[in-house]
Amino acid sequence: MTRLNFQQYMQAEHLGLLAAADQLGGLEGATTFTIRRGLAEPGSWLSYVEAAATEAAERGAAMALGYSNNTGSNPGAVRWFNFFHQQSGGRLSERRLHDRLWASASQSSMLYGVGQANIATVPKGTPREQFWVSAIRFRGEVMQERSLIIFFVRAALALTNKPLAVMIEGVINFFTQVTSPVPARVYSEIVWRLGGILFGFHVAGGLSDPEELMRFPQEFWEAYQEGIKEEEMYRSLKECVESV
Repeated sequence: MTRLNFQQYMQAEHLGLLAAADQLGGLEGATTFTIRRGLAEPGSWLSYVEAAATEAAERGAAMALGYSNNTGSNPGAVRWFNFFHQQSGGRLSERRLHDRLWASASQSSMLYGVGQANIATVPKGTPREQFWVSAIRFRGEVMQERSLIIFFVRAALALTNKPLAVMIEGVINFFTQVTSPVPARVYSEIVWRLGGILFGFHVAGGLSDPEELMRFPQEFWEAYQEGIKEEEMYRSLKECVESV
């Protein structure tokens, strides 16, 4: 069973008992990305990071369900337990509170995974892989301060460029969703593309790095638009399956 299969299994078979059957979408999206890119192979630096993220959610859920009290020394497990406990009690209906706890659990487990990977006898992650991990952590930081960031964006652009403020808010709201795998996967692809430009992973004979950077904003926007369409299809399909 792959980590992706396990994440899906947890949601389908156990997390519904905690009102959290769709709460590992963010992990699913990142794992789907690594599978498609052939990353996080067993025994690799990135595999340690990804394994710690999945382990923490598993152990936190097991604690919340009363199956076990073993954290596995992963500090993220306790934070996931707190998230699942609050979620099951209906106390995270406000997105601001939900995102803070979710991101805190994810951040903690990923940091633990990075620490474990760095002391393991495995080659260190490539600059591009480390950039991707840092970007995933940055996404978590944005999740925790999403409301405040949006407030300042609105305030700064209210009188000068309101359409831009609306656009930025939409982008932030989309990429910080965690109840579907689509936003995290699309975000990962965008970040991986940017990392490729910054660290020189471009096609031989192709555009130069400055030219690639000039094109990146357009590529970002196109990927975002495609992500919105894919997200709509995902949710429509999910509704159809659940109604059967």
